[in-house]
Amino acid sequence: MEQVKETMGQYPEKAVADGGFTNQACITEMNRVPVDFYGSLVEPAVRQAASMKAAGIDPAFGPCAFQVQPESNRLECPAGKILEYVRQSKKGDTIYRQYQAEVNDCLSCKYQKQCCPRPENGRLVSIRMTENAEVAAFRKKMKTETAQRIYKQRGAVAEFPNAWIKEKLGIRKFRLRGMAKATTEALWGALTYDVLQWVRLSWRPKQMADVAMV
Repeated sequence: MEQVKETMGQYPEKAVADGGFTNQACITEMNRVPVDFYGSLVEPAVRQAASMKAAGIDPAFGPCAFQVQPESNRLECPAGKILEYVRQSKKGDTIYRQYQAEVNDCLSCKYQKQCCPRPENGRLVSIRMTENAEVAAFRKKMKTETAQRIYKQRGAVAEFPNAWIKEKLGIRKFRLRGMAKATTEALWGALTYDVLQWVRLSWRPKQMADVAMV
């Protein structure tokens, strides 16, 4: 955004980014500028499912399967056993509470293979208690029809040029070494794409119109 401002003299009114740039830091900074920001923010349930799979845990036994007992600050697992509160952690402005099961409960549980592949320490579960207010507002905005319509424009604008340069021009990896040479190669690829699009969208239609008039 700072480079855009340096080139154009101002920040853009709107910006669209993929999941790699959609995080708390970017959301906060975009609000500060301000720029109306749209992006792909992974839902907590999707992130949890990926984490569970990596740990060898069936997604059906993710944190959402455990019932919070506010009056005692404990969790109840799908098998009806109790997990005691052990600590609180903070990631950014998001607060989590960790609960841990008894080792013997996990060892004797019929769901042990799906829920706790490594029962020697007992299942540890993190429950999100609060989320950064700006991230929560952004998540709500991205669920609207207007935001989804704006975000869908990204593919045609951002992904198509990359696909064209890789497939049509064969630039899938740099052939040269060094920042200066690699930058020159990337610049020639981008310029070639721009010229080809100018021919398709501007020059060729004009030539066809001139022929039709003759």
